[in-house]
Amino acid sequence: MKTCKKTIKRNSITIIVIGGLISIAIASCSQQSLDKEIKADLVAKAKTDVSFAGVSYSVEKGVVTLTGACATRKAKSEVEKTVKSIHLIKGLHNQLVVAPVILNNDFLLKQAVDSVLAAYPAVQASVAQNVVTLIGKAQKEEADKLVPAIAKLKPASIDNQLQMH
Repeated sequence: MKTCKKTIKRNSITIIVIGGLISIAIASCSQQSLDKEIKADLVAKAKTDVSFAGVSYSVEKGVVTLTGACATRKAKSEVEKTVKSIHLIKGLHNQLVVAPVILNNDFLLKQAVDSVLAAYPAVQASVAQNVVTLIGKAQKEEADKLVPAIAKLKPASIDNQLQMH
């Protein structure tokens, strides 16, 4: 009888542990999906708002990180307001500065790059003098797809500074 109770107790603990691991895996997958959804929303909003012209953004675990420049304090405030309006975000790291933003061919390339990056939430890019600099985190398989997709946009070069995990 004691052996039977011990076996049942061990099986119960095993089931609880396995259930917990499955829950963590599902939560991780769903967070990745949410991050992609947030990033896609940011890409769509950035295409229609010139305030985003000098802004790069990434999403990790529901937290949006903004880097780059806005031409005015008002533009910086508008970008922050737009990002905060996305109901899925858990937080915002705003590292934007107010500085001159030049709208030239780099702007059009950046918009195209950002469209590609919609599927890569933890990656952001800056574009200067037709050179695309990739920053952030990606799995090797993702980077193996991302870099050729960016190359199809025909930048002068790609500076891949991605951290592989």
